Amino acid sequence: MKRNYLIAAAVLLAVVAFAPAAHAQKVGFVDFSQILDNTDEGRRINQKIQGKGQDLELRYKELQLELQKMQKELLDQKDVLSEDAFREKYTALQQKAADSQQAFQKDQMDAEKFKVELVKAFVDKVKGIAQQVAKSDGYSLVVLNMEEMNTGVSVVLYGDESVNLTNKVIRQLNAGGGGQ
Repeated sequence: MKRNYLIAAAVLLAVVAFAPAAHAQKVGFVDFSQILDNTDEGRRINQKIQGKGQDLELRYKELQLELQKMQKELLDQKDVLSEDAFREKYTALQQKAADSQQAFQKDQMDAEKFKVELVKAFVDKVKGIAQQVAKSDGYSLVVLNMEEMNTGVSVVLYGDESVNLTNKVIRQLNAGGGGQ
């Protein structure tokens, strides 16, 4: 099994090493974060994502204030309530807090799904335009450089500006290329 991997790796290395000699390959890249930041549609997507996040944060803060108010009211009533009544209201408050936390987590997952759907649709549009640019400029391969949001890890570790097609893609997107 290990031998098969070594053979496959050697064949892949030979193809990569000798293919350029047989036929010159043009490889380019587009930087998705620049496209997102510098196109009208990308800015709209960012605004929608930020708006969703701000709405979620506002609802969470309002909920926290409501729970704090309920807790304060309960503590203020502690001396006039029977032990059973206090325990019952305290349990209800705890349940409301737990339910609220679950609802907030669901809202966060929904917001993340919303973000993924918006970005994926935009990536598809960028891909189409990048393909058009690549074909017209004679590129055989174009890589989408997209940083992973949590770690900042990027696919393209280095790319010379001479093969950076980002600005061409941005111009076409801003000019209405790729359809809506």
